[in-house]
Amino acid sequence: MNQWLQAKSTNFNIFYKPKSLAQKHIRDIVKKEEIVLRKLQKFLDVKNSRKINLYLYPSLASKKKELGGKSPASARFRERRLAYVYSLRFPSVACAHEETHILCFRWNKNKPTSYIENQDLISTASFYEGLAIYTQSLFFNKYFYKYSLIAKPPKGMTLNQSIKQDVLDNNVPTISEILMYEGYCSKLKNGGQLGSIVKFLIESYGLNKFKNLFVKISEDKTLKDNELVFQKVYAKTITKLNEEWKKYVILSND
Repeated sequence: MNQWLQAKSTNFNIFYKPKSLAQKHIRDIVKKEEIVLRKLQKFLDVKNSRKINLYLYPSLASKKKELGGKSPASARFRERRLAYVYSLRFPSVACAHEETHILCFRWNKNKPTSYIENQDLISTASFYEGLAIYTQSLFFNKYFYKYSLIAKPPKGMTLNQSIKQDVLDNNVPTISEILMYEGYCSKLKNGGQLGSIVKFLIESYGLNKFKNLFVKISEDKTLKDNELVFQKVYAKTITKLNEEWKKYVILSND
C-alpha cells in the first residue's frame, strides 16, 4: 500500500492508493475538485499559478502516520500539497477550505508573511483560517456538521447561526483578542466565529478592502500594529468593527 497512483487534471496532480475508495471514485473527485477550484478562483479574484498536489489517504491513521496531526485535511503552501482522508468515515473531499489556504497567497504574489508551527502563513492565523472557513461555507457545506479547530459548532448551523447565541450571551472574545496566534489558541471558543468575522467584513465592506487588510496584518507584527491596519483600511477602529460584527450576527437571518 506504499504505492501512489496518480490522476492529472488542469489544476491538480491527485495521488491515491490502489484499491482505495478514492480510486473507485477518482473521476468524480477530479471533476468536483476542478469545479470548486474554478469557483474559488473567481470569488477570490486570483488565478492558480501552478498545479496543486492533492494526496488522498485511505484512513485517518495512515495520514497521521505520515504527516502527523488529528485533522482529516491539511495544506502546505511551500510544497503546494493538500492532504485529505477519503474513506467511508470521510466520504467527501473537503474541497474549498484547504484550496483557499493555497490560493490566498496569490493576493501577495505567493509570498508568505508569517511562519507559525513550521508552516508558512499569510495574514494572521485567525484570518488565514477564517477565510478558509468562510469559503468552505460558500462552496462546500453551508451547514456545518463538525469543525475540529478548537470548538465544534452545533449540527446543521450556518456560520452566523453557530455563533449567534454566544454573541447574545456576550460569551465571545473580541476580534482584537483572537487576532494574533496566542489569542487564537487560548481564547477562541467557537471556530465559527472566525468565518463569521470574515463573512461580515467581505459582505459589508467588499473583497478589495478585505484583501488589503489580509495581506498587511501578520503574526510578525505586534498586536498594536495590526490593529492600526484595520484603522487604515476601514477608517474605523477594530473595536468599532467588532461591535458592528456582533450587531451583524444578531440581525442576520442566515
